[in-house]
Amino acid sequence: MRFAEHEGQRIEAKRSVPAICPACKRRVIAKCGSIKVPHWAHAARIHCDLWWEPETSWHRQWKTFFPANAQEVVHTDSSTGEKHIADVKTANGMVIEFQNSPISQSEIKSREKFYGKMMWIVNGMSFKNDFSILSKMPNPRSDFGKRFFLFSERWRGMRPPEPDYGIYDHDLRSGAALSKELERHFIGHFKYKWKRNRRHWLSATKPVPRFRRRISLVVAGIRGPGTPVREACA
Repeated sequence: MRFAEHEGQRIEAKRSVPAICPACKRRVIAKCGSIKVPHWAHAARIHCDLWWEPETSWHRQWKTFFPANAQEVVHTDSSTGEKHIADVKTANGMVIEFQNSPISQSEIKSREKFYGKMMWIVNGMSFKNDFSILSKMPNPRSDFGKRFFLFSERWRGMRPPEPDYGIYDHDLRSGAALSKELERHFIGHFKYKWKRNRRHWLSATKPVPRFRRRISLVVAGIRGPGTPVREACA
């Protein structure tokens, strides 16, 4: 954990400073070595959150894109009392989970059900050479997008017929008109090709945005440190 509680305040890891976990309120100790990033660890060596994973510099770097009070927020299910520490939870309730370690399909489903309003940021460096971003796709929730994907489904694995490019619509006969309509409904979705895909991520029901740069989130609108997530995704 990056933050723990000390005398009612959230603080980062400091040697010899007593602190408690914000979720379970048990004692934590500061780990400030030269190899791992400074962090707090439970004194009992058992983390209270079953979804916890060791924090790396990759996690820490992503968290710095958000205000400190949005990082490591305790999310509680009011009906069951179940608690988990969200990597980031924005002011309007969007939870963002940064996933670096392998994760099972069942845990993906559990987190999505628990948080509800959430999105994933996945470290795809291990399979980047197997993943290709292809052409733009329309918003699948728009009427245009629904017709587009419905037609494309019939042509899976084959090149769509010209000039419709994956949609049959008597009002859109020319490729130019279709391209213009696609641009109007484009909000960040792309057609992709994924060799040796991680099938558990294909089952995710929450957004798993793609990246254009090593640490630049296109779909969520993040362009640099201090830039907020845009309302459309928040």
